[in-house]
Amino acid sequence: MPLSAQWSACLQRMHFGSEIWRRRLRQIGTTLTYVSVEINTNTDEGWILDTIFEFTDELYSRQVSKDTTRSMMKNAHEGYWNGGKPPLGYAATPAYENPKRKRLTVVNEEAAIVRQVFTLKVEGHGGKTIAQLLNDKGIFN
Repeated sequence: MPLSAQWSACLQRMHFGSEIWRRRLRQIGTTLTYVSVEINTNTDEGWILDTIFEFTDELYSRQVSKDTTRSMMKNAHEGYWNGGKPPLGYAATPAYENPKRKRLTVVNEEAAIVRQVFTLKVEGHGGKTIAQLLNDKGIFN
């Protein structure tokens, strides 16, 4: 499917879903109101303006998503941590060259547990057995 056709189909799906929710809100007596501009969606002019705003907002949201993804990929490519809880065996610590950014560093005590889990798996133990062995040793209790 050509890009223009994909874009058109996407906009149609997005508008269709939006319209379903708008109708449901109207059925229960709820009126949508813009804070920044006064639009009367009961008129043809208000309806088209509302639709244009909806598409413009969706375009902006898609652009922010692309920009965020690109920034996160660049960040990861440069070896920085993008955030969240670090995986077992690592800690997020300020980067030496830029303390506002973080890099993952090994936590030796936790890394030993991770190595133990991999060793048990290579020996043929399943996930449930490994979890039970670790629990029996009081590692994750």
